[in-house]
Amino acid sequence: MARPPRLDFPGAFLYVSARSGRGLELFPDDQDRLYYLQTAESLALESGRRILAFCLLDHEVHLVLKSGRDEAAGTLSFFMKSLNQRYSRRWSARHGSSGHLFESRFRSLLVDENRYLVPLVGYLHRLPLSLALTEDFDACPWTSHAVYSGLDSVVSVDTEPVRELLLRDTDLSFRDRYRQLMGQDHGEVALFIREARKSGVLGGADYLEGHPVPFPEGRRITTAPSAHTFNELIEAVKAVYGVTEPELIGRGRKDPVSVPREVLSYLAVNELRKPVGHVALYLRRDQSLVSRIIQKLKGRPGWRDEVRRVREHLAEHGSGSTG
Repeated sequence: MARPPRLDFPGAFLYVSARSGRGLELFPDDQDRLYYLQTAESLALESGRRILAFCLLDHEVHLVLKSGRDEAAGTLSFFMKSLNQRYSRRWSARHGSSGHLFESRFRSLLVDENRYLVPLVGYLHRLPLSLALTEDFDACPWTSHAVYSGLDSVVSVDTEPVRELLLRDTDLSFRDRYRQLMGQDHGEVALFIREARKSGVLGGADYLEGHPVPFPEGRRITTAPSAHTFNELIEAVKAVYGVTEPELIGRGRKDPVSVPREVLSYLAVNELRKPVGHVALYLRRDQSLVSRIIQKLKGRPGWRDEVRRVREHLAEHGSGSTG
């Protein structure tokens, strides 16, 4: 029987993360950070991969990669195993410790580049600020933010895929568009990453249809016909009401999309069983306000008809796949 194609097919965009185990600090000093990145760069060159973004935290590592075009270059598993094993051996020798440094096997997601690559890179570059590890992401040297800002970097980073996406349909310079990107908090990306863990794909139903790839172990992506994801609900609300994502999370006194936002919140909490905190994260509002948004919907005449419209759209167009 022929082996199925790998998740990291040639040209695939991948988000990879790993954590330390036993409460150990992955990067006690800058020498460790530099060695990890230089080893990643060396292995990427050997395998034809490209590093698009990185973020090194005390206990975590985050990488965005693009797979090489040569299928003989080796799997993502081989790449990450080689990288983490080399680093672990050096770390143990330097810091006099034995045992496993990393918590478990790395985690990876196939990324829909057209929809998620740009916000994912922004999210990673802002992580130190989001976690209160710094007050200024410009002052954090161990992310690829410096490269995207036009500064020198300790390793080579390919900014071209993100550059092309940022400059679509705009007359602004890359510097200005990137500054706009970093002016957003991208908190909803964390929610989408959690959702995507179920399938291994950070992408919507349309992306899954075009990329029916299995997991590295050959286990195909599974779907539940009657279950829908938060991502699918967002798409349904956008389609039914003709609104955009920026409008859904926007603010203002004259709010033309209050009903779509209310319906989204109601269905997410009451039918998808999403925590209120998850919905609040997406809408960029506090949890108590989301609860009030739901109550406001219930006070509207004909609110059940509004909910029914989105339900019917989900039933007709939702695939039940994760994205």
